Amino acid sequence: MNKILTTLFVLFLAITIWAQKEPTTDAVYLKITKEYTLNKDGSIDFHYYKKMKYLTPYAFNRLYGETFIVYDPDFQELTINLSKTEQEDGTIITNPENAFNEVLPGFASNAPAYNHLREMVVTHAGLETNAVVELDYTIHTKAGYYPSLSGMEAIKEKSPINEETISFSIPGNVNFNYEVLNIRTSPKVAEMDGRKTYQFIFKGLGSKTGAHETFTPSTGTDQPWIFYSTVNMQEMYKSFTAQEAFQYKVDEDMKKVVEGARKRCWR
Repeated sequence: MNKILTTLFVLFLAITIWAQKEPTTDAVYLKITKEYTLNKDGSIDFHYYKKMKYLTPYAFNRLYGETFIVYDPDFQELTINLSKTEQEDGTIITNPENAFNEVLPGFASNAPAYNHLREMVVTHAGLETNAVVELDYTIHTKAGYYPSLSGMEAIKEKSPINEETISFSIPGNVNFNYEVLNIRTSPKVAEMDGRKTYQFIFKGLGSKTGAHETFTPSTGTDQPWIFYSTVNMQEMYKSFTAQEAFQYKVDEDMKKVVEGARKRCWR
């Protein structure tokens, strides 16, 4: 009996030690940088950088073996600044040319009006456990494509983030409106050379809570977000009401059709 108890105890101890050595996540973002720049001519530059460490085979076989970048080549220019992998032994592997492939985004496959869009598929080379990937790219958007610098940015990802920086650089005479949801933070604001920069810095972010749990909001409404916009509400209202649909006038024929429908409904 004592031998059985001793064997069970040793087995339990071995399982506990093994479990403690196993990573608690498949990957971790060592650093993420997202920088938005609104230029004086109305063009917009978006700079993205990530440094990720892969901790399990599942991370590079299923989760993060590729990075997908959607853009409109008619109005946007994508530049890959850096794409490399540092293996566990220190070997540096720079992605070859055939690691960058343009495809049609899945959501545009049955929409002819959007078939000109492209999705750059970046296949990361030399992946293994404890490999570190760095990817840096820039998207330049021509003036007039977007009416303003507006959008929403998710703060958390599906894997933990050691450090994340999200910043917005705008001309000093442009109003910048923002709202941060589900997390308490405020940006560092700096003024230089006639421009204002709003910089949000986050450290020690856990993974996206409830990402794999049932009965949780599927739209991420319970997750932290940054909503931002440089829209002038008066100008936006004028632009909205200037649409052709608002210029239509009700003629006599329209009135007769409406009156006939009203009478039929109230018989």
